[in-house]
Amino acid sequence: MQEVLTRFSSSLDHTPVRAWSLIVTIYGDCVMPRGGELWLGTLTELLGALDVEAGSTRTAMSRLARDGFLKRRRVGRTSHYALSADAMARSHRAEAVIYRTHAPQAAPGWDLVVALPPARPDRKALAEAGYQSLSPGLFVRPHHAKGVRFPGAIHLSATGDDALLAQTVYALDDIAARYHTFIEASRVLARHAEGAAPLEALAIRVALVHAFRRITLRDPHLAASALPADWPADEAYAAFAALYHTVRPASELWLDAHGQNAKGPLPPPDIAHRFADAPEEADA
Repeated sequence: MQEVLTRFSSSLDHTPVRAWSLIVTIYGDCVMPRGGELWLGTLTELLGALDVEAGSTRTAMSRLARDGFLKRRRVGRTSHYALSADAMARSHRAEAVIYRTHAPQAAPGWDLVVALPPARPDRKALAEAGYQSLSPGLFVRPHHAKGVRFPGAIHLSATGDDALLAQTVYALDDIAARYHTFIEASRVLARHAEGAAPLEALAIRVALVHAFRRITLRDPHLAASALPADWPADEAYAAFAALYHTVRPASELWLDAHGQNAKGPLPPPDIAHRFADAPEEADA
């Protein structure tokens, strides 16, 4: 199974899969819905099924704790790590984008920020709010109903040629190619999913979510008027949802039996809201 998962991951992205990035995926997919905390021993066993060595796991956990993504708690001789408040909020935002049957789409129009010296908005804060640089001092994102205000900036709303602006700002051809590759690779992975043992099913689930997360969180999820007619996001979302539902029951069995936090077995998952989007909502 490790060879299958390695081929799946390498077919989608030629850069090495980092242990810390896999852990972020595991916490967002499996741990957050079960309270947000996990025993290091459970995580080490799961990552072993993904060919990650225990030493690499410990190093990655130390990094994530140092960066404020996780909080460490010792109980006797065991270590348990929980999502920080900020990481929990970020994971919930990512969850709303990933676990859908259709790709989300923005409303038509654009939000612009004109950064004025000397109190220019922080570029990292702009990027986290979804803004991309259009020209020096000018940043753009698809229109959001809930605006973000930056001191030292002028905020504008704009309409126009959505498709032209989108092609100027975003690498849409690259995103589309990644979606197409994911669709084909997930079909191959699906052949190994039926009847998988619980730990194998969980390893497939983590690899699947990790690969899809790395694509869809790069997607700006533009308005339909800004996208090419053959945009493949909806097909990729459908492929992701189908394979996720195939492996989820067996994977939850492994988490039920082996998942531990500082208080004991993990609580049942709260995931009824995942994949609850209706077509009309996704297209809104």
